[in-house]
Amino acid sequence: MFDVVVNHMGSATNPPDFSLFSPFSQQSDFHPEDFITDYNNQTQVEQGWLGDTTVPLADIKTDDPTIANTFYAWITKPSDYSVDGLRIDTVKNVNKDFPRFR
Repeated sequence: MFDVVVNHMGSATNPPDFSLFSPFSQQSDFHPEDFITDYNNQTQVEQGWLGDTTVPLADIKTDDPTIANTFYAWITKPSDYSVDGLRIDTVKNVNKDFPRFR
């Protein structure tokens, strides 16, 4: 089983030091800091940050085609390792248009 997180990256500081993240190391790779407060608001669920100001989980812009393609290329690599299953963690927080796996 291969478990991937395509929604966010965790940080021990707020604001996060985006330069420590890889491959998405620019603040522009993330939605602006806005923690989810209304789980009935789909836009906020997809673009809001999880966590809190102590341990922020910066929300990756999976709605950006370049970022989505980076994830797609990375996620398809496990086929080289005979993966039997794929789990996308926090998938409900990823935009609905995120590319489907081919």
